Amino acid sequence: MAHGSKWTREQHRYIIIMKLGTNYLWREIADRFREKFPKTTVNGKDCESKFNKELKFGAERFWVEDFKRDGTIPEGDDAGRIIGLLVLWLGELPLENREL
Repeated sequence: MAHGSKWTREQHRYIIIMKLGTNYLWREIADRFREKFPKTTVNGKDCESKFNKELKFGAERFWVEDFKRDGTIPEGDDAGRIIGLLVLWLGELPLENREL
């Protein structure tokens, strides 16, 4: 695998949040990804491919979009967790790069 190991759920969530919650290009998402997960070697194409092939139509993506659109926090532990991570991870970024 291009990033050196099996993708984790947290890494999947990070890609979803960075794609839907920022104005970053894939290259910039990959740069942030490697900072967040230091033992990885992903590039922008890896992140884009992962999102488009596996994450684009998953429930977590729609939970993030619903929250962005109308502030809805879906029921369930997983749904609440991704919204919590959205707020946490976007809070670490400059305001001008956030898209909420």
